[in-house]
Amino acid sequence: MKNKVEELCRLDGKVAIVTGGGSGIGKATAKVFADAGAKVVVTGRRNDLIKSVANEINGHAIACDVSNHAQVKHVFSEALKVFGKVDVLVNNAMAQVQSLR
Repeated sequence: MKNKVEELCRLDGKVAIVTGGGSGIGKATAKVFADAGAKVVVTGRRNDLIKSVANEINGHAIACDVSNHAQVKHVFSEALKVFGKVDVLVNNAMAQVQSLR
């Protein structure tokens, strides 16, 4: 049964973007997706961390603050340029916004 489940969960040929992928849950998610066969774009604010994760999983690192619309657009433009598509988006990063009060 385990082999059938693993086979069903394969992501070969898929492209995933993981925000907040430099540490914690985002890093673990990026690793799981890569292990399942996906090409992974690792994003985050800390270039050193995302590059380290991307190197570890043979992924692609793009620095991005998800609260900055222009940077988010750049991530998608770059992912489309490099891989030709995006199949999965994992919004793991946290963006702090000021209260409207």
